[in-house]
Amino acid sequence: MVAPRGRLRERPYRPERVLVTGASGYVGALIAARLLADGECALVLPVRAPSRETLIQRLKLELDAQGLAWEQAVPRVHILDWPGAGESGDGLAHWADQLEDSGVDTIVHCAGCLDYFDSASLELVNVQLTGDLIALGRRISARRFVYVSTAYSGGYRQDEIPETLLPEPECDPTEYTRTKRRAEWLVAESGLPWVVLRPSILIGESASGRYSGKRYGLYQQWMGLERLMTDRYHPVIHTVAPERPLNLVHQDSFQAAFSAALAWLPDAAVCNLVSENDSAPSMRDLWNLWIEVVRPEEIRYYPSFPSVNLRAIDIRQRAYLTFAQVNLEIGAHRWRFARGWIEALAARGLAFESATAASVLRCQERFVASSQVLARYRERFAERFPAHTRITEVEDHARTATAL
Repeated sequence: MVAPRGRLRERPYRPERVLVTGASGYVGALIAARLLADGECALVLPVRAPSRETLIQRLKLELDAQGLAWEQAVPRVHILDWPGAGESGDGLAHWADQLEDSGVDTIVHCAGCLDYFDSASLELVNVQLTGDLIALGRRISARRFVYVSTAYSGGYRQDEIPETLLPEPECDPTEYTRTKRRAEWLVAESGLPWVVLRPSILIGESASGRYSGKRYGLYQQWMGLERLMTDRYHPVIHTVAPERPLNLVHQDSFQAAFSAALAWLPDAAVCNLVSENDSAPSMRDLWNLWIEVVRPEEIRYYPSFPSVNLRAIDIRQRAYLTFAQVNLEIGAHRWRFARGWIEALAARGLAFESATAASVLRCQERFVASSQVLARYRERFAERFPAHTRITEVEDHARTATAL
């Protein structure tokens, strides 16, 4: 265990009225529901008019999972019209006037842009909006500003990612990680009492596998396979699957850790909200689970994306690999994360179940059970499924085969 910088608070931080940005999205809804289930604090939820109904439906879903009815929670929920990222001048000033009258004492900033390739939107939402909210936080004298970043904000580096603010790396996986890192620095230099939380890739609940987000991360991979590789039976599948840990976090563990972090982390804490490094499944583990679903005769594992001769493989498999290229490259890197704060919170009573191959399997089984496409595929081609799938390692054009 690498000890975090500082100690947990002697007394828990208890907000009275919390502004949560991004509550109509996946992470924001998880946080808003947990805040409502935890106690008596009220929430102010800014949302653009077209997303108001989406926000309410998401909250109902997540509150139900927390054992709290919407009717019980709604008196503590104030939905505020939000002008949107990029607004300035009179529009933002009017919004700030509403906040000043709302009694908000805590800001939890979850809103963000996830588009890897839209640099303008990433800069606008992840950086500029964070700066605008910091200015609002100063105006209302917020007692705490919590920024939800990403575990990958450190970029590609060979050593363990520490629980500190991070310098510029030699290379970033995407513009997304660069803008999240920049926003972390803005928060740290804001003059407000702050905490930065860095979750890794969120997946479904640890026990049930229930997942309530959009198909990002691992679900994007499963969706790509579902859409692009079930048109017919593929006797040979080509993919990149290095044996390096891929850190995943169950959404219920994320909620529990957020709650504990808000209550007990000191000001100026950076928390890598991640599973245990040694328990994390590798991309190879995840593919071994998936081939039990589609059951090819052979799977050829490549060590990296450039090692695949795309012109020599099936066009749909080529489309999948191209579609998943960025995530496959991220998965091929050896990520290691300091976990001092999570371990300190666990010692204080946090129940946090790290993701493992077995717990990811529960999420995959739920995804497969919900897919009519996969059900039809398995019905059509079950007679062609082999007793065992042959595994071929492809490395520097040398191939060796073993049995699964």
